[in-house]
Amino acid sequence: MVSPLPTIRASKLAGVNRLSLDSVYRGEHSGNMEGKLVQHLLPTSATIEIGRSTPQSATCFVWCLNGPESDDFGFTKRTIRDRMIRYIRRRKEETDRVGELKGHSSSLDYLSIPGLPGGVSQATLAKVPNGIINNQLRPITLEYELSDPDTRPDAKAIDDYIYALSFAIGRRLIPVGISLFDQDIRPFYHKLRSAWSMALGADCSRRSYAPIPLTTGSSLAAENPLLNNEIVLATLIEGYQREDKSCALSEAMWLIWLAEASPLDAALPNFAAALECIMNAWFRSSKTKSSSKYMPDADWQKASADALSKLKESLGKHQYADRMLRRAAGANNFGVNERFGKFFEELELPVGKVEDHAIYARNKAAHGGRYESAHYEMLGNWTRAYRTLLHRVVLKIVDWKGEYIDYSAYGFPSRALAEPLSGPQGDGKPAGA
Repeated sequence: MVSPLPTIRASKLAGVNRLSLDSVYRGEHSGNMEGKLVQHLLPTSATIEIGRSTPQSATCFVWCLNGPESDDFGFTKRTIRDRMIRYIRRRKEETDRVGELKGHSSSLDYLSIPGLPGGVSQATLAKVPNGIINNQLRPITLEYELSDPDTRPDAKAIDDYIYALSFAIGRRLIPVGISLFDQDIRPFYHKLRSAWSMALGADCSRRSYAPIPLTTGSSLAAENPLLNNEIVLATLIEGYQREDKSCALSEAMWLIWLAEASPLDAALPNFAAALECIMNAWFRSSKTKSSSKYMPDADWQKASADALSKLKESLGKHQYADRMLRRAAGANNFGVNERFGKFFEELELPVGKVEDHAIYARNKAAHGGRYESAHYEMLGNWTRAYRTLLHRVVLKIVDWKGEYIDYSAYGFPSRALAEPLSGPQGDGKPAGA
């Protein structure tokens, strides 16, 4: 196993400009123009600091890949860019030749979103102009002004925010770096990181699965707030952040993204693990009425004490006595199927045959079963149904009042959150039924 070098540091101009490479692996060797051997270094992350003075203000750019495109997400605000290139040719014997080339562009490519931790007021979600990063990787930025230009952004807080935004737009935003610019738009700090992805190209080519309808334009936004992407995103992001810790939403999102990146046969167990992650957190939280138990633990201990004592005495020194006693003592806990039913009941989320079948369909893949190619259309339907069930659960937790997108049905129609999934034919039956 190859171990990385922990940190490599370098500086220039007496320490004014500084570079730090973290968890560095050695890459391939190659030759340079002088015929010397060059060792390529592959850092997991890097920090670049330029200059020592504190700027008057600082704008933070969070660089992400796998962002939404205009065909599935409406950027409702316009950026106008004017460029000028001045060309001067000087020759000793000739008069200077001066030329100017002007450029102009205008596009709907950004919108406002709730502010990030450490920022001032709102932030901006914006597409990256062509030519800066490979467009096939769908680059996007989160831009905001820091409240204190002398501080550095909190990477963990930014990641937590990105989880919320990713859920809202139906794509896993992949953060790859942070840049800080001063009041004169000069960069003075960069924090670079590897893209966490098993197959980056594949991730960036997948369709979006937004949990709720998002408009692809701005014409209807003024008439209906639920068609205004800025209002919709703000509602979901703020609700998600409010409930994230108590309901383990971000832990569940990782499992959803893992299911997304897995072969179709392995997706259902990961979706099931995501639902159980949220469900377990719910029963541990103050939101639950039952804590997944038939009666309070104190009452159960009092009611079962004599019976368990007699059982212990009867079992004597049986080799499995301790195991049987533990199972008997745990009889106050709901079984697996009861937990699902009670969770949906406490959440006040109606479920139907399509959701029930998707939950059941997980068992085959989870216990080593495999599917034939003839089953893949049904498996795809069950997978989309489970994903939509997870969307409904999170939307209910964050108190969403609008519609959701039913990916279990052909055409992906919108439905009221209180309506169960309708299945591929829209008749309430699961695929294959």
